[in-house]
Amino acid sequence: MAPDASARPDGGQPATDPDTADSAGRPDRDVHELLAPYLPRLSIDWLASRSDTTYRVETGTVVFVDISGFTKLSEGLAKHGKVGAEELTATIGTCFVALLDLAVAYGGRLLKFGGDALLLYFSGDAHEVRGCRAAVEMRRALRTVGRLTVLGQKVQLRMSVGVHSGEFHFFMVGGSHRELMVTGPGASTTVTMEGTADAGQIVVSPATASALRPGLVGEAKGPGFLLKRAPEVPADSFVPFEEIDRRADVVSGIPVALRDTLLARHQDPEHRRVTVAFIHFDGTDDLVAEHGAAEAADQLDELVRCVQAAADRNQV
Repeated sequence: MAPDASARPDGGQPATDPDTADSAGRPDRDVHELLAPYLPRLSIDWLASRSDTTYRVETGTVVFVDISGFTKLSEGLAKHGKVGAEELTATIGTCFVALLDLAVAYGGRLLKFGGDALLLYFSGDAHEVRGCRAAVEMRRALRTVGRLTVLGQKVQLRMSVGVHSGEFHFFMVGGSHRELMVTGPGASTTVTMEGTADAGQIVVSPATASALRPGLVGEAKGPGFLLKRAPEVPADSFVPFEEIDRRADVVSGIPVALRDTLLARHQDPEHRRVTVAFIHFDGTDDLVAEHGAAEAADQLDELVRCVQAAADRNQV
């Protein structure tokens, strides 16, 4: 049996804060509206189902978009202090809003931000076509919104994109908060496609290429293929998203150390010195292949709980 995902690593109470919940145990409307934008839609739907299931296997297309140029801009703006931080925040916001609007227009859902990168998920009919169309449209838009001059700093943002279609493993694990993880063979293939792409290129996997008209697929690039042109999207291939389900315990999807900050409502952008730790782990592809998604979910849950317990204990 999978561990109780609502239990804290220290054996305390579930992650929902009773001071921010209604009589049914749901976050109050104000808290829900404040925190929901910080969670991927897949997490919200999962939390709304009140399911203790720790994994799902879904068929779709994942698009990994990595944007280059923000680091250079950030370094240049850092010397301007608070003003530089405000300008950087506004610039990043404007850029990502433009790109995400295009992804959503083609039925995409944001799964993760990873620094300057976006992980997007497309499901339903013609998901391969819609994912590729969105990638091309985002690249085209970046040529305009990514040409920036901010406080005298000039930069041209560019993107490299990897696309893969097939089965993907999603895990909802952890104790002090439930973390959505995208890992396994499908995710690894997507990352490989993006790593193969140079700036300005979109590389699709053989599985995605096979779902497109041959004339849209270009020459081989490593283990994948360059995408030459945007495919046409069938008008009836997806439906608009439903409204966000307020039954979702969004508090339990936010890391403990971030909850108070996000609920503070007034947050000023800033540059400051911090220490960041990056934890890398391997073996999930083999674990899924050899022992199945359920065993992978149990082991990932144990790993994440250990990390959360250490982080929470040290107020990280």
